[in-house]
Amino acid sequence: RTPLELHLEENYPHFAIYKEEIVNVFHRYKDRKREANAMDFDDLLVNWKLLLEEHEDISAVLKRKFRYILVDEYQDTNKLQADVVDAMGSVRSNVMVVGDDAQSIYSFRGASFENIITFPLRWPQATIYKLETNYRSTPQILQLANQTIAHNRFQFQKELHAVRGDGPDPAVVGVDDVFEQASFIAQRILELQMELSRRLIPYEIRSGVRFFEQAHIKDVIAYLKIITNYRDELSWKRVLKLYPKIGEKTAADMWGRISQDRDPLDAFLNVGPALSRSAPAGEPALRWGAIKKSLDSLRSVLRPLSTESMKRNPSECIRLVVEKGYADYARSKFANAQARLDDLEQLSQYALRYDDVNQFLEEVALANPLAGEDVAVVGPEDEKIVLSSVHQAKGLEWRAVFVIWLADGRFPSQRALRVPGGIVRVPEQNVPEEMALMLRDTMEKEIVIPGEEEERRLFYVAVTRAKQELYLVFPVMARDRAGMDVLMEPSRFIRELPGDVYEKWVIGTE
Repeated sequence: RTPLELHLEENYPHFAIYKEEIVNVFHRYKDRKREANAMDFDDLLVNWKLLLEEHEDISAVLKRKFRYILVDEYQDTNKLQADVVDAMGSVRSNVMVVGDDAQSIYSFRGASFENIITFPLRWPQATIYKLETNYRSTPQILQLANQTIAHNRFQFQKELHAVRGDGPDPAVVGVDDVFEQASFIAQRILELQMELSRRLIPYEIRSGVRFFEQAHIKDVIAYLKIITNYRDELSWKRVLKLYPKIGEKTAADMWGRISQDRDPLDAFLNVGPALSRSAPAGEPALRWGAIKKSLDSLRSVLRPLSTESMKRNPSECIRLVVEKGYADYARSKFANAQARLDDLEQLSQYALRYDDVNQFLEEVALANPLAGEDVAVVGPEDEKIVLSSVHQAKGLEWRAVFVIWLADGRFPSQRALRVPGGIVRVPEQNVPEEMALMLRDTMEKEIVIPGEEEERRLFYVAVTRAKQELYLVFPVMARDRAGMDVLMEPSRFIRELPGDVYEKWVIGTE
């Protein structure tokens, strides 16, 4: 529980000039959560840890409750999550984690590589099982991947073996500049019976907007949140603003009125004293009449939703919201209204498996994202390529993969190289064998993991997305921010590879 001010000074000194504003926002955010009787994901973890550390009676029950503790994707956990897992398993020593240290690439969003790499230090009795059979890639691609990750000091050493038969050697492709890079990729894809961009190649751009994060999904779910947590200010305001003549100011005024009551939903449905007042100062009577009509429309939705029978049927709740006004709103608001209404029908079907609204909302809050909203598609759906960041591509696979911009300063990025990848504190004795391999030839008791190692893991993730063909492309020239041509050096991740694991191609204009 590091004070926010200290955290900013140590990790984000470039935000120091905004320290007062950041601290103020943080405290206001905490106050608003308390007023809304709500917790975010971090609160769930922090309070779980506090229960384990500061309440011995509750801690003892929790630690005894679970016979086994299993954690998947352990390489993506943050320090708080690892602390909770360690504490929960401290009595029975019953922890099993599954993860790939070579795919730990999310430190930018809080994941701690130290969790998985120091697991044998914290659990010296643990047995390590290595899964080295790969069903995705050809032997040639895996040979390159094994060679690149071998340059990382901090890793559980392993070597992937292919089940698939041979394929072409990966190609390292040097091109004149970024335009030639784009031209090469488009031309190569043409040879693979596809086209790209201006050549009318179907394409898909994956963004970070997920199924449950889409506006229409969040709109409908906000209704359900209101009937389960009457003091959810954000949901009230979101729903109010869906109705004609109600904007930010009017929604805030409405919330200000009903929030004075112990039960805001009851006050709203039964037009309590706070709502029976006349129009706000400066509000024209005609406009206030339109607002009251909108409020009546909202009541006609919330009143049946709030019945006990509906609270036990989240699927019907969703359908009711759509049928009693949201479908009309969607058609007037969104160009792709029918696609969004289809999404809501899918959401209603998904909700059929839950017996009450609370249970459904809990699962939605924890659910993995299902699909993207901001997807740009050109051409037929059955033939397209995907443009993606490496982080977004993790867990996916394609027949052919082009990794672009493989120039030092771009991949790895200069900023990433300056950020340490974690700290390993070496015990005085009883160092597990796997850790001893990493710590050989050193007497240091505290070792800083270089940031370069996470960038190399990112490169490893990129190349292992390919099933059959892999192209590693770098431009020789590029323009800096001042518009000057700059000579680029191939990425160190290419330069460190032995020449027998790839073919070298040089592409240039004649």
